[in-house]
Amino acid sequence: MFYDSYSEKIQNQKSCIYGLVIDKENESSIKIQPMVNSTNQEDICFDIFEINKKGENQIYKKTNNTTISYPKSTKKLKIISYYKTEKQTECIIELGTI
Repeated sequence: MFYDSYSEKIQNQKSCIYGLVIDKENESSIKIQPMVNSTNQEDICFDIFEINKKGENQIYKKTNNTTISYPKSTKKLKIISYYKTEKQTECIIELGTI
């Protein structure tokens, strides 16, 4: 399909999350920036899991907050992003690498 302009093409795309940019805020929090083609940030939410030797422990469920605090002892986090309740991305980050 061809469009008259790039903005017309973007308007006709299905809204989704292409990826996540994750920056460390301090020793016990991160900032998540979703890469999206939608301006409606209220439709984006996250499930956050702490991963340890015992398995996964969910620390946030369907949160819209992009600043995430976690216990200082946490080494890995799993982040699942949703757009309007539809799962978009899933990633595991090692906190010592960001």
